[in-house]
Amino acid sequence: HAEQKNLKASVPIGYLYYSGKTSSPQGAKIFGAPLQPSRQNGTAPLSRGEKRDMLDTSETEKGRTHMQTIGFIGSGNMGGAMIGGIIKAGLTAKENIYVSDINEESLARVRESYGVNTTTDNAQLAKVCDIIVLSVKPFLYPVVINQIKAVVKEDVIIVVIAAGQSSEAVAQLFGREIKIVKTMPNTPALVGEGMAAIAPAKNVTKEETAEITAIFNSFGKSEIVPEHLMDAVTAVSGSSPAYVYMMIEAM
Repeated sequence: HAEQKNLKASVPIGYLYYSGKTSSPQGAKIFGAPLQPSRQNGTAPLSRGEKRDMLDTSETEKGRTHMQTIGFIGSGNMGGAMIGGIIKAGLTAKENIYVSDINEESLARVRESYGVNTTTDNAQLAKVCDIIVLSVKPFLYPVVINQIKAVVKEDVIIVVIAAGQSSEAVAQLFGREIKIVKTMPNTPALVGEGMAAIAPAKNVTKEETAEITAIFNSFGKSEIVPEHLMDAVTAVSGSSPAYVYMMIEAM
C-alpha cells in the first residue's frame, strides 16, 4: 500500500488514476457485485450486452443479460446527477450501473444514495460496461483512457462531458476507431433542470444516439448539435447559469 499512499499524497483526492500505468492498481476495491478471479491479460474485448465472468450476475438481472450497463468514471456532482436521473427514469436497473473513483468516501456516498456498484479500479469498470461516461477533469482524460483502452468492449460508447475534449482527440487517445458522443451538460442538471448539447460521432447509430439522449433527458433536456458548435454551447448554456447565480446572489 506504500505506492497508493504516495499517490494519494501527490494526486488531488477524487481524481481517477493511480499513475499512468495501464495495469490495474494493486489492492483495488470492488463494492456491489463481487469479483471472481480475473482472467489472464490479453482477453479479447466483449461486445455490448455481454459481461465478463469476473462479476457475478445479481438476482435482479436474471433474464436481462442484454440490458445496457452504464459506467461512470468519476463520482462528482455531474456524475451523481446523471445517475439519479437514470434511476428515476427507469432507464436501467441500479444493478447495471457502475461507478469508479479513487476516493472511497465519495464512492460510499454514491453507493448509499443510489445502490449502484462501485470500484476503485477504472479498468474493472471498463470491462463490463456498454456505455462509459468520462466524468473527470479534461487534463485527466489521457491518463484514464490509457488505463481502459485495452479492455473496453469492442463497440462501447464513450460519453465525453469535459470541455475542450473533441471526439477526434479522444479517439486518438484510444488509438482506434471508437464510438464517441461529445456532450456539454450544465449545472442545473444537479436539480433535474439541465440543458445538454449532444454531438454523436459519425459511427454512432441513431438508436445509440437515442440511448444517450434518453440519459440526458432523464435530468433535464437535450438537443443534438454539430460538434463544431460545442464551443458556443459551452459559452451559452454551459457558463451562463453561473452568471445567473451571481445575479441571484446580488439581489
